[in-house]
Amino acid sequence: MNSSSLYIAQKKADEVLSSHMFPRYAPTKNWGTRTCNVIHDTLDTTQKIAQTIKYLASAFFRAIDRCIGSIFTKMYYHFHPINPVNGQRHAMLFSRSLEKFLGDYLFYPINTIFLMKTREKIPYTKEKIGSVVDEITKNLVAANTTILNPPGEVAFEYKTEAMLAPDFNAFAIPGGKVIVYSALAKELAEALDGNDIKDTTITLDDGSRATINLEGLTVKDVLASLVGHEMAHVASRHSMHMISLKLIRGAVLDTVRGILETLFVRSEERRQGLSTFLHDLQHLLEDFSDLFLSRKHEFEADITGAFFAKQAGYDPRGGLYLQEFLRTSQSPIIQKIREYTEIISTHPPGSKRLRALFAAIAIIDPAALKGKVTWKTPKDNPYDMTYASPAVLAAKELQKDFK
Repeated sequence: MNSSSLYIAQKKADEVLSSHMFPRYAPTKNWGTRTCNVIHDTLDTTQKIAQTIKYLASAFFRAIDRCIGSIFTKMYYHFHPINPVNGQRHAMLFSRSLEKFLGDYLFYPINTIFLMKTREKIPYTKEKIGSVVDEITKNLVAANTTILNPPGEVAFEYKTEAMLAPDFNAFAIPGGKVIVYSALAKELAEALDGNDIKDTTITLDDGSRATINLEGLTVKDVLASLVGHEMAHVASRHSMHMISLKLIRGAVLDTVRGILETLFVRSEERRQGLSTFLHDLQHLLEDFSDLFLSRKHEFEADITGAFFAKQAGYDPRGGLYLQEFLRTSQSPIIQKIREYTEIISTHPPGSKRLRALFAAIAIIDPAALKGKVTWKTPKDNPYDMTYASPAVLAAKELQKDFK
C-alpha cells in the first residue's frame, strides 16, 4: 500500500466531516425548511465564488512563473514544499535541519529535568512500557520510511520515550522525538484486559449509526496508532508550519492595518482608536485561524497514525479504540461541552475524530472492518439528495460498503 491510499483516506475523512450548516431539505411549504434552503443556496453560491477566486489566483501565479522563470519557481518550492503526509504544498519558512536542532534543544530539558523516564511494566505482562513503545516506533519507521523521511531531505531521528506522569497525554517534539505518559499506556492496558470497551457507535450526517466491534485488539495495536499519530505531527512538520503561517499572516495583516489607518483616518485621536480596534480584530482572527488549523492537524494525524499502524502490521482499529477510550474517560456533560465549544478548542471532539477515522480506515484497511460493523438507519430521509452534503453522500457509501 503506497501513500496514495493515505491521501484518498484523508480526502474521504474530509468528505464525511463536510456537513452543510444549513442542509437542503426536500421541497415543502414549511417556512422553516424553505428558509434553510434559501440560506443553503446562498452559501453554496458563495463557496463557488471562493473556488473561482482560488482558481484565478492559481492561474495568476502560473503566469508569473512563465514570465519570471525558474527563479520564482525555486523560491516558491523552497518556501512552499510538499507535505509528505497529505501530498499538498504548505508554507514553511524553516529548514528541516533547523527544525531538528530546535527539537533536540527542547528535548534535552524535557528528558532530564521536567520529566523522568519510567521503568514501569505494561499491566499483566513482563514488558516494560519503554521497551514496548520503542519496539513500536522502530516498526513504524521501518514500514513508513518514505513518508517519515522523504528521500533527499534531512532525516529526522524518530524516538519515543515513556515518561512517568499521571496524565493521559502524549506529544511530539519537532525533529522526531515523541513522549508518551505512562498513565495512558497503563490505563489502556487495564481497559483492554478488562474488556471495558467492546465497541464504539458513530453517528453520521444522514442520521445513520454505525456500531464497530473493537474486541480482539491488543495494547500494541492501540499504542501503534497513538505513537503513529504523534509521528505524523513530526512528519507533517505541523509545529513549524503553524509558526510559519503565523509570521506570514502577521506581516500581511500588519501591512493591511497600517494602510487602512493611513488612508482613512487623518485625526491622530481617531487613528489611535481605529488602530486599537484593528489590532484587537487582528488578534481575534489569528487566534481562530490557529485553532482551526490545530484541529485540522489533529484529524490529519489521527488518519496518518492509523495508516502507519496498518503499514507496520498493527490493527488500525486501535485508533478507534484510543479515541473511544479518551472520549469515555470524560463525563457525558464534558463530552457535550466539548462538542458545543469546538470552535474555541485546539482538538476536535471525540465524536468527530471517530467519524473521520471510520471513513479513513474504510479506505486504509477495509478488511479490518468487514463483519465488524452493524448499522441502524433512520426510517425517513428529509433531505433533498440532489443537494446532499459530501458528509451525507459519504455516509451512504459507507453503508453500501459495510452493510
